[in-house]
Amino acid sequence: KLWDTESAAELIKPMVGKDTAVISLQNGISKDETLASILGKEHMVGGISYVASAITAPGIIEQRGDRQKLVFGEFAHNGATKSPRVARFEEACKNASIHAVVPDSIEVAIWEKFVFLVAMSSLCAGVRGSIGIVQSHPKTRELFIESMKEVLAVAVASGVDMPAETLDNQIAYFESLLPEVTASMQVDLSQGNRIELPYLAGTVVELGEKLSVPTAVLRVLNGVLSPYADGATLK
Repeated sequence: KLWDTESAAELIKPMVGKDTAVISLQNGISKDETLASILGKEHMVGGISYVASAITAPGIIEQRGDRQKLVFGEFAHNGATKSPRVARFEEACKNASIHAVVPDSIEVAIWEKFVFLVAMSSLCAGVRGSIGIVQSHPKTRELFIESMKEVLAVAVASGVDMPAETLDNQIAYFESLLPEVTASMQVDLSQGNRIELPYLAGTVVELGEKLSVPTAVLRVLNGVLSPYADGATLK
């Protein structure tokens, strides 16, 4: 989880050599900055994963849905997106039958996922259920789309060159999801576990304040869910 990033970085630091690449597939947009501050930005390769899954028991992970993909590439400050080390990792993934993609811009790819992730985690946790509930009710569907618009606006204000079709693509993906799919944050919430709210909706609200970008929907969702951020049990 994102709150483990600093401690994980300290644990692996002795293993990071001159030519070591570090790829984090965690959620959020702050993970790589945190890791770079400890390990060095020259070691960081951006990455995200697409998979619907949940821990159903200790050591047991259940995949929910058929989407599974790794996306990774060099950050702009490290040069070309598809460097030799990225190309080697891509080849290793393909040899292991892992769907791997190297995008034109990993920064854009990370934000594209973040646009969807923040909306899904916030709304599924907000309704205490699966994406099907959000899809089937006009008001929650509208909130989902407005949430994505807010994240997208913050991305653009942050200087990320987001593609014009980002919102339409994410809406199409939202509508394609099986109704039983839910967000891992909703699973954690239902189990009384700590949730990644501060790193998702909370981060968007904070950035919105700094950049003077309105985030009305996410501000409310973040506020409503904040009592459970540290793992309070639902009553």
